[in-house]
Amino acid sequence: MSPWRMMNEWGIPPVETPFPSLSVCDISCSKGEICSSISRREDLLLRMEFSKALALGAPFVKARGNGPWAYCSAMVGKTIGRPFDHHPNSCLTSSVFGNSKDEIFVTASALRKELGDMEFEGIPTGALGLYTYYERLAQGFVS
Repeated sequence: MSPWRMMNEWGIPPVETPFPSLSVCDISCSKGEICSSISRREDLLLRMEFSKALALGAPFVKARGNGPWAYCSAMVGKTIGRPFDHHPNSCLTSSVFGNSKDEIFVTASALRKELGDMEFEGIPTGALGLYTYYERLAQGFVS
């Protein structure tokens, strides 16, 4: 079962939460004090939310943190890929998703080319899930 629907619909979107820290920064800059850059840690899931959060926090917010969604993608990758990580007796039938890491994870073939077969086979499926999630977020951002 994919957690995407749950992650998209549960809770209040964090981008819409108030920014009291921005008003504090704005007041200190208007008084001629040091205008510092700030970083906020919120549970942002989609690329669009990251963009909105950075735009709403401008010019003070320079970075955003991401927590539970990254952990969730790693755990889902680990659960689905358990048979490929030397756990052949797992209770989950991964054949619903695919019969190899390359079939299950979208980014696996590109990673296999980049790292080589030997090194790629040593990567746990939880790490592949995490890497795939961050690649999904990175689409559309200029590096």
